Formats: sequence, structure tokens, C-alpha cells
Amino acid sequence: MVGSNIALSRDPSVGRLNPASMLDIDRTTLQFSLTGLYGKTDYESPTGVRNSVKREWIPAPAFHLVHRSSADSKWACGLGINAPFGLALEWPREGSFKYTAPYESDLKYITFNPAIAYQASDAVSIGFGLDIAYSSLNFKQDYPWALVTMDPTTPGGGAEFDGDGWGLGAYLGVNVQLAEKHRLSLVARLPVEIEYSGDYNVQEIPADLGGAFSPESDFDTDITYPGSIALAYKYEHSDRLRFGFQYEWIQNSTHDDIPISVGVNQPLYTGNDRLILDWQDSYSVGLGGEWDATDKLTLRAGYLFSESPIREITYTPAIPSSDRNMFSVGATYEFNDQVSLSVSYIQTIFDDTEIETNLQPAFLGDYEVNWQAVTTSLTYRW
Repeated sequence: MVGSNIALSRDPSVGRLNPASMLDIDRTTLQFSLTGLYGKTDYESPTGVRNSVKREWIPAPAFHLVHRSSADSKWACGLGINAPFGLALEWPREGSFKYTAPYESDLKYITFNPAIAYQASDAVSIGFGLDIAYSSLNFKQDYPWALVTMDPTTPGGGAEFDGDGWGLGAYLGVNVQLAEKHRLSLVARLPVEIEYSGDYNVQEIPADLGGAFSPESDFDTDITYPGSIALAYKYEHSDRLRFGFQYEWIQNSTHDDIPISVGVNQPLYTGNDRLILDWQDSYSVGLGGEWDATDKLTLRAGYLFSESPIREITYTPAIPSSDRNMFSVGATYEFNDQVSLSVSYIQTIFDDTEIETNLQPAFLGDYEVNWQAVTTSLTYRW
């Protein structure tokens, strides 16, 4: 229910989506999920040169647990392990972006989410959770040694940035039952700042520069992952049919720039010591529904429009994205009162992007991006 998961979800994943909804679960419930992601990006330069990058079925597991002692309890608590953000791209090393963008990028972002919920009144429930985040960042890019030696015949060398770090954030969810069939939800999430530290490695240093630069040095940077505010509405048309709507504002302007600090090798990046992003705040809006087709089978569908925060002037093939339309379908089958299995499919259609003005002329051209995701979840209640 990609466009209405905040309003309609009733499984343990609400511990991170909307912790107030943990009180919709009437007993202790455990869920394991596995998502497979498939993505493809095609690029064509203004001169007609084509490059493509494809990632086949990246696995992303998740775990969620909600404990509620009984259906009458005013308290519920939960724990989740998620991968809400990530990046995995590998452009041809000898392609259009040699020396100007990473040919390989890998960003992992994992959160540990303890959460608690309280039924404040018959109409109001409140939930609170923590984002305890761990992230690792690795990207590889060729370095043009000819810029240092001032000799165009000097061959280039490889450079690798590798670091990791921890961050802490928090989020709040509030559900208000407006009337018997109508519920309003508010979810607010603080940004999470992660300071990465690790190693910088550079290869093929020209012999006459061996004393000026080191094959290894420290690497440091920091990224602030955005906060957000979401408003969601749930309408129960009947006992079997429910609809949801949600709007979310995302503070993507926290992605201003990414500083590059490489210790004793810092002179290699004089005047180019940060990746300028200059993203803007954005929003997403969507709707969805679920229908209990039988006592054991529930069918679901959703749609979400997500505005891209990326400006044309700072667009980079390291993070190819644009406005996107997401369509989802799914189903849950209840084997018995304790065990259920869910499957879902999401197709993400990105607007084709034509970059005509950019800080880096090598990034001009046309980009086509497509992503798909398949998720399977097994849920156990006792």
C-alpha cells in the first residue's frame, strides 16, 4: 500500500511507520520480511554516447516485533530493524563519467527502532520511537594524475573512499479517531546526522609524486538524512473495505553538500573538497486501499507520487533520480489464527530527465531510470 501505508498498515512494521498504530495489534506479533530490488539506469550524452548501469535483485531484509499483553492493554512496545535508505550503482569504469563521478557507489543505511505506544483516551493513541542508525559508505572513482603532474601522458589512478558511522533520531506518531469510520494520523520524524570516518586509498601514484602523497590516509565526511512530517487519513467503508490517503513533507534540504576530507591527501581535492547537492525540500502524496476478499485473503493496492528534491544544476549520475510514480499491489493469506504470508510488488516509473545545465558539463544528457521491488513477509502471532 505504497500510498497509504501510514494510514492502513496493521502489521508490526508500524513500529517504524507510525508507532501509535501498534495499538491496532491485539497480541504479540513477529514479522520477517525480505525485499528484492531491481534497478536500471540508461544515459545518453549530447553526442549520442550511451552508458547503462543495472543492479539485479539487491536483497533488503527487515525484522519487526510488537508486544501487547492483551487487546485491552493501553500499552504496546516494539522493535524493528530496517533499511529505509540505500544506494548501489556501478557505471562502466571507462564510460562517460570517468574522473568526474564515482564508477561504483555503495551506501548502506540500517536503523534499529525501539518504540512504545500509549492509548491516551478512547479516541487518541500516541507512539514514540528512536532511529538508531548505522551506515556505511563506499565509493570508487578514478583520479586524473595528469592534473597534478601537468603532463597529459600521465595515466590516471584509482581512488577509494570507505567509511562508516552511527547516528540518532526520533519520531512521533499520533492517531485520532474522528468518528466511527474516520481516523487521522500524524507522524513527525527528526533528521539523523551521521559522521563517517574510515580510510582513503589511492593507487598508481606517479613515482615523482611518491613523497608528496600517501597510498592510504584518513577519510571523513558527514550526511544528514532528512526529517519529515506526514498526515494520513483512514476511512473504513465497511468491515472488509478500507481506504487510506497520505501526504508527506520531506526536509531534503538537509542534503546541502557532502564534504570530502582525506587527511594528508587533501591537496588532491583543493577547490573540489565537497560534493555539492543543494537539494530542495520535497513532498509525496498517495492513496491506497485494502479489501478482505475472504476471511483468509486480503488484497491491497496503492499509488504514490514523489517529488524529486534534486536540482538540474547539481544533478549527478551518482544519485540518478527524478519525479517518480509508484504503483503497488499485494496480498496477505491467513493460514490460521497465528500465521500469515504477504507478498507485494512495486513498480516505480521515473520521469525521463534531460540535463541541459549543470555545474559539471560531463553530466549533461538524457537519463532514464526504472526500479522494481518484490517483498515477502511472514508474520507469526501468539
